[in-house]
Amino acid sequence: MKAIDRPKLKGPQADEEAGLLRQGHLTNERFVLQIDGQSKSSYADNEVAMNAGRKIKMRYPVVKAVVYDSKKGTNELC
Repeated sequence: MKAIDRPKLKGPQADEEAGLLRQGHLTNERFVLQIDGQSKSSYADNEVAMNAGRKIKMRYPVVKAVVYDSKKGTNELC
């Protein structure tokens, strides 16, 4: 009986996936807008990120909108 050839598993590529979030968004900017714990977009300026979060929060008051500062490692509610 012949053994079945199975494909080789590849580990994550550290260089390629270092800048990716779970959903595939690049974290090129410092401030990341997170809605209900999921990263949605990134911004260079805190005020722009806060305004985007406030717009979402006004339309959907139940969701949790947070701006994450990737340099300081802190969260701020919108």
